[in-house]
Amino acid sequence: MPLLETQVLELKDGQKVELSAGTVEHSLNGQKFYGYAYNQQFPGPVWKVQKGASLRVHFTNDLDVSTTVHWHGLRLKNEFDGVPMVTQPEVQPGQSFDYELVFPDEGLFWYHPHVREDVQQERGLYGTILVESQETQALPVQKEVLVLDDVLMESGELVPFENRANFALMGRYGNVMLVNGKAEYALRAVQGERVRLHVLNASNARPFSLAIPNTQFKVLGSDAGFYAQPFFADHLVLGPSERAIVEVLFEEAGEYKLFNSTPVTQYTLGTIRVASSATPMEGLMESFSSLSANIISMQEYASLQAFTNSPYDFEYELTLDWKPMSGMHGPAMMNSMHSFEDGIEWEDAMAYMNGFTTSDDVTWIIRDPLTKKQNMDLTRTVKKGELKKIRFKNLDDSPHPMNHVIHVHGNRFVVLSVDGKPNERLVWKDSALIPAGATMDVLVEFSNPGTWMVHCHNAEHLESGMMTQILVAE
Repeated sequence: MPLLETQVLELKDGQKVELSAGTVEHSLNGQKFYGYAYNQQFPGPVWKVQKGASLRVHFTNDLDVSTTVHWHGLRLKNEFDGVPMVTQPEVQPGQSFDYELVFPDEGLFWYHPHVREDVQQERGLYGTILVESQETQALPVQKEVLVLDDVLMESGELVPFENRANFALMGRYGNVMLVNGKAEYALRAVQGERVRLHVLNASNARPFSLAIPNTQFKVLGSDAGFYAQPFFADHLVLGPSERAIVEVLFEEAGEYKLFNSTPVTQYTLGTIRVASSATPMEGLMESFSSLSANIISMQEYASLQAFTNSPYDFEYELTLDWKPMSGMHGPAMMNSMHSFEDGIEWEDAMAYMNGFTTSDDVTWIIRDPLTKKQNMDLTRTVKKGELKKIRFKNLDDSPHPMNHVIHVHGNRFVVLSVDGKPNERLVWKDSALIPAGATMDVLVEFSNPGTWMVHCHNAEHLESGMMTQILVAE
């Protein structure tokens, strides 16, 4: 079926929405190829809803494979979380499933499959949900949703998938960068007017470092909340599934470039053309430069910050079990080949070798260091309403130490510290990038009963076993 432009839908409380997953003909750089899409749109429809609202979603699977929809970051009823064999059966081709969504938090959320995520998401199945309060909706700013992604292509086609996850060691790093499904993204703005960007990294494995030279990002929020104190940054690092809310003000008219600018390389993602304005800049810049504190968030986070120096309740180790195929380099060689900078693998420095690894010979692990139980053989139990301090230790002595993005379903957390250094910028999150060799302490608010997944959001790592579960008991 032909691909349609992404629609932006303003949805009302209680509204019923139709969503389908089907096959479409994608086009990138003049090359057409077979892929997937929600409602024939890539990315899928942008839903705008008000904080506190609810929606009913009638989902139909028009693919030739089974799937589900996971509502990433939403604190909704467990039965609608979209995890096969845990919260629902897989939706078979031609079948439907009804989801009920609630939106207690403000931020950018998204939806994607939880069946062969490495294949279905890479082929185009993802969309976004922008949740705002009445006050945020009324702000006189230009608002844009930016979905960052990359796809791995060869001879005009997606590099083939297998009946098990391939590129399992490092994940599928793409060679074509996308913003909102386009290889050459274009945005228009006006000199002196604030542009609020809601940014998502929807890639399988690639961390992005977003930058717009000659500007600064005013960083306002993250996955599921706002910082108590906004701050300025010249770049924005997002691991797969992480989001950010930032504002930009273009002081001069002209053309600006949007880059993925990492310590390893730089990619041009798109162009921002800024029209001139007769409005005096001095007052506008002064207003933009103000960093007013969010008093409500400040009070909330202050009570959580008290846990920074308290003992952790339990710990997870992140590591790897790798059985190299015959004729391949051994683990010691793999351990020595990186494009690391600050513990982040920005590029696939060994694409040929990575391409030969599958989930048959690579098992990525979340492990209890005390019982040695791991992945889905490990279930933690907590009580609804508890705050639990959890330590994630990303071991640096595995055959291939690598950054991971840990995602907690159905509940939210704050990052308290990394390598013992307290985090002064608390914010509600559901996903966090943990560099190779790092130890991260997070405080999880278990407000939502049910069995919830905790996993790495590198899609190939997830498909290679890196998922466990926490039971939140009533």
